[in-house]
Amino acid sequence: MLATLTTILAPETIVIGCGICESGELLREPPRTRLAAPPHLPTSPPLITQATLGAKAGVLEAGLVALHAVSAGS
Repeated sequence: MLATLTTILAPETIVIGCGICESGELLREPPRTRLAAPPHLPTSPPLITQATLGAKAGVLEAGLVALHAVSAGS
C-alpha cells in the first residue's frame, strides 16, 4: 500500500509516527528498501523519517480530537 500511495502522491518525505517509530530501523528499513529502486516511481524515492513527537503524537492527536469535539458541542 505504501508503494501505491508513493506512486500516486510522489511525496518527498514520509514521516512515521506513534508506536511504529519506537521500533527504530526495524520497521523503517523494509519500506526504505522496497522504495529504493522501484521501476514505478517517476522520481527519486522519498526520505523515510521518524516523527519529532514520536510515540506521543497519537496521544496528542487524540487529545486534540477530543478538545475539538467538546468545543464543537458547546
